[in-house]
Amino acid sequence: MVDDDDMIRDVCSLVLTEVGYQVETAADGIEALNRLKDSEYDLVITDINMPRLDGIGLYLSVLREYPYLKDRFFFLTGNPSWEARLVLSEINSEYLAKPFHIDDFLRRIEILIEQIH
Repeated sequence: MVDDDDMIRDVCSLVLTEVGYQVETAADGIEALNRLKDSEYDLVITDINMPRLDGIGLYLSVLREYPYLKDRFFFLTGNPSWEARLVLSEINSEYLAKPFHIDDFLRRIEILIEQIH
């Protein structure tokens, strides 16, 4: 779970943990890339707009080093830029707009995890 907003990151992590997922968190794309060096992940949930390395930059960096994660990204955003929308359409990825209902969030995550396994 990658998000620079502590509250969003903590709430999403807590909710995912409560339904049985193992969750690690990062405050930005740089921190997430460092975590990827040490572990394998089923899914990367990331905000789009973050300092240092945003969600789209994280996705593009991950494609080069961890291609198995290509279809395992889920994006969140409060305000998707035109450029972000273009990239999301090119990679055929949906996003969930903030603020969102936790039920919608969990439903989307469950669908993605089912597609992976």
